[in-house]
Order: sequence, then structure tokens, then C-alpha cells
Amino acid sequence: MAQIKRQEEMANEDFLLKWFNHHLEEAGSPRRVANFGSDVQDSEAYSTLLHQLSPGKCDEVQETDPNDRAAHVIENAKKYNVPATITPADINRPDPKE
Repeated sequence: MAQIKRQEEMANEDFLLKWFNHHLEEAGSPRRVANFGSDVQDSEAYSTLLHQLSPGKCDEVQETDPNDRAAHVIENAKKYNVPATITPADINRPDPKE
């Protein structure tokens, strides 16, 4: 049963990665993400995604400090009424399951 649950989680994650990469491509970005850890920890891909979804609402990050960049992405996500359940450190720290 645990193996089935893990397969479902992987299928969901694969779907999200494909959706994410589709929007990165639509935005003209050369970046692609293969995971939600090290591939997004600099916040650029998240920033590009949010800007692509709503350019008038979400500006792209310009900050050089990783924590400031991640905080900017979180603030942009709040514009979609996404509750801030993560911190900049959560974005900056790679996911150990990679």
C-alpha cells in the first residue's frame, strides 16, 4: 500500500514538473526543472513561472540575495491568495529526497 501511495505522489510530482516546464518554455526561459529542490532553490524558476502566469500582477525577482529572492517569490504567490506556509529558507534549502 505504501508503494502505491509513493507511485501516486511521483505521478503528481511528474505532472507538476511538466506543467512547470511548459510555462517556463512559454515564457521563453531556457531553464527547465527536474525537481522541486536544487532546481528551484535560487527562486528564478518560481519567479519566471509566476510572472508568466500573471505578468501584470507578479514581477520577476531582481534581488541578488537568495533569501530576498525567495521572499519576493513568496510575496508574489500571496497575490494569488496562496497562504505563506513556507519561508525563504524552505526554498533555498534543497529537498533531501532528490
